[in-house]
Amino acid sequence: MAETIFGIVVLLIFILLVILIVEEKKKKKQRIFKQELAKTQAEEKRLAEIQALKIAEQKRAETIQRDRVLAEQKRLADIQAQKVAEQKRQETIQRNRILEDQKRLADIQAQKIAEQTKAENERLQNLENEKYESVLVIDAYTCNSTNTNVAVLKRKNNTYAFVNVSVASNINSHLKQTKEVIAGLNWFDETTYLTHYEQFCSQKAKIEKENYLIAQAKLVIVEQEQKEKERQNQILIQKVKEERQRQLELQAERQSQLKKQEEREKQILQDKLNKRKIQLLEKKENWREIENILKQNGIVKFYHFTDKANLQSIKTNNGLYSWDYCIKNNINVPYFGGGELSRSLDSKANLQNYVRVSFTRQHPMMYVAQKEGRIQNPIILEISLDVAYLLNTKYSDRNATKNGVRIGNDIEALNRIKFDLVKKNKHFDIENEEERSYFQAELLILEHIPIEFITNINNL
Repeated sequence: MAETIFGIVVLLIFILLVILIVEEKKKKKQRIFKQELAKTQAEEKRLAEIQALKIAEQKRAETIQRDRVLAEQKRLADIQAQKVAEQKRQETIQRNRILEDQKRLADIQAQKIAEQTKAENERLQNLENEKYESVLVIDAYTCNSTNTNVAVLKRKNNTYAFVNVSVASNINSHLKQTKEVIAGLNWFDETTYLTHYEQFCSQKAKIEKENYLIAQAKLVIVEQEQKEKERQNQILIQKVKEERQRQLELQAERQSQLKKQEEREKQILQDKLNKRKIQLLEKKENWREIENILKQNGIVKFYHFTDKANLQSIKTNNGLYSWDYCIKNNINVPYFGGGELSRSLDSKANLQNYVRVSFTRQHPMMYVAQKEGRIQNPIILEISLDVAYLLNTKYSDRNATKNGVRIGNDIEALNRIKFDLVKKNKHFDIENEEERSYFQAELLILEHIPIEFITNINNL
C-alpha cells in the first residue's frame, strides 16, 4: 500500500514537472515571439526610414542633374548673347564713325560760311560809318573761270556802269559804296550803255555756259563721291558679313573640336571599361578546386532576385551591376531590391560595389522586399557557376551584413558554407532556428556580372 502511494506521488511529481517544463517552453516561445515581433517591427521601421532616405537621395540626384542641364543651357545662351552684343557694338562703332565724319565736314562748312558772313557784316558796318551812295543792280553774273562777280549798275541820273564786286549780287538789289568809289567808276549814258550791253550779254551767255559746264562737272564729282561712299559702305557690309562668317566657322570648328574631344574621352573611357572588364573576369588560380567543391555539393547554379521592370536595364547595360556602380554612373534601375538599411550596412562593410548571388530560389529577403514595396513583380535570374571562379569573388557563410558573418575569397571561406542547409527548399525547413541564418549564404561578385553569365536571360 505504501509503495502504491509512493508511486502515485512520484507520478504526480513527474506530471507536475512535465507541466512546468511545457509551461516554461511556452513562455520561452512567447518571449522569443515577442522579441522577433519587436525586431520585425523595428526592422520595418528602419527599412521605411531607409526607403525615405533613398527617395530623398533620388530627388537630390535629379535636382543636381536638372541644375547642371539648366546651368549649361544658361552658359550657352550667355555666350550667344555676348556674341550678338559684340556684333552690335562693332556695327554701332562703325556707324558712329561715319556720323562723326559727316558731322565734322558739316561743322567745317558751317564755320566757313560763318566766317564769310562775319566778314561781310564787318564790311557793311564799315560802310555805315562812311558817306556812301546806293546804286541799283540791274543785271549780274559770276565768271567762274576768273572767279569774279560782275554787276551792271544804274544811277538815278540814268547812267550805267560795269563793275567787279567781291560777292555775287542779286538783280534789283542796291549796292552801297562810297561816293568817291561810285564817282570813280566808268559811267556811260544810256545810248553808249546799250552799245556795250550787247557785248555784255554775249559775254554773259558765254559765262553762263561755262557756269553750266562747271555745275555739271561738280554734279559728276558729287555723284562720284556718292558712289565712292556707297562702295565704301558695301565694303564695310562685306567685311561685317565676312566677320560673321568667320565667327560661324570658328564656332563650327570649336564644336567640331569639342565633339572630337568627347569622342576621345569616350574612347578612353571605353578602353578603361574594357580593361576593367578583363580584370573583373580574371579567374582565381585554384578555380578548378572551387568547381569541384561546388559540383561535389550538388551546386549547379546561383540565383539573384530582381524586379521584372529591371530586365530592360540589365539587357541594355550588358549585365548586372552593384547598386553603388549604378548610382555613380547614372544607370537607370526602376526597382532596387535592397533598402537603405542594406546599403548603409554594405557601405560600413565596404561591400557596396559587390553584386550578391545566393544558393536558393526562395530567398527570404525577396519576400521582405516584395512586402515592403521595393519590388513589384519578382523574377529569379539564374547565374552560371563561372562567377564563383572570378579572382575578386568573395564567399559569405550567411548574409554578408549579418553580425558574426565570415567572409573570404579563398577555399577555406568557401568550405565554411553549410551546403546541406543552403540546399533546403525554404529556411523554415531548417528546424534549428540558430542555423537558419546559414540559409542566406551568398557569393559577392565585384562590380559586374556579364549578361552571358545570366543563363536564363532570354527566357524571362
